[in-house]
Amino acid sequence: DGDLCLRVLLCGYSGLYVPEPKAFHVRGGTVGVQTELPRFYLVRNALITLLKDMPVSILLGSLPKIARYQYGQLVASWRQGVALTVLRAYGSFLRTLPATLGKRRAIQRARKVRPATFAAQVRTDYPFRTRLGRFLV
Repeated sequence: DGDLCLRVLLCGYSGLYVPEPKAFHVRGGTVGVQTELPRFYLVRNALITLLKDMPVSILLGSLPKIARYQYGQLVASWRQGVALTVLRAYGSFLRTLPATLGKRRAIQRARKVRPATFAAQVRTDYPFRTRLGRFLV
């Protein structure tokens, strides 16, 4: 879980990237195959996690990359006919802003490491090619 990993790093623990393990997800195992809910929650929760967990200097420095990635998400979803789902996720993210900012204050207040130390532990490049790679330069 990305949120858990970032918060562990904020508490001063270190992490280690080990690429060998593989995880397999059964598509739609929880919400069903014919639903757009996984995409909705993926988009919304990724934005919530970034806002809660990233120190402000890193978050501001990452905004261009985040915006390009989200643009790529929207373009891809448009081509797949599910752009409304992604737009709904953005709207839901905006509605959660007050609560998310409250959580952010508590998380950042409890942070034990400086932003530079945190940034050194977070991988910001992609270890593999992605369909959205052209948006992440």
